[in-house]
Amino acid sequence: MICSHILITRIRQIAEHAAVPDHFNSDIRLNTRTTYISPLERLLITPHQVSFHFEDHLLASVLIYNLKKLHHLLRDKSFCDGMEFPRGYVNLLKQITSV
Repeated sequence: MICSHILITRIRQIAEHAAVPDHFNSDIRLNTRTTYISPLERLLITPHQVSFHFEDHLLASVLIYNLKKLHHLLRDKSFCDGMEFPRGYVNLLKQITSV
């Protein structure tokens, strides 16, 4: 637990806020991200819809089980135009480290 928790927390922090388009911009779409994950990643790394991090920052009052619905609503209403949603933590870490 000691080693794995630290590693998982670090991976989530990197996925949520590292290598975003503009970390210091006040526009939430530019300083945080949502990652599409597999069921295995959800089980091991991000339970409770934590991978919908952008939506949680945008509207912190939304209950965790509604974050996915909020994501789809925002995407359908073109609020997320221009945003990229990486698929999986391994792909995201590869993308970030190749920059």
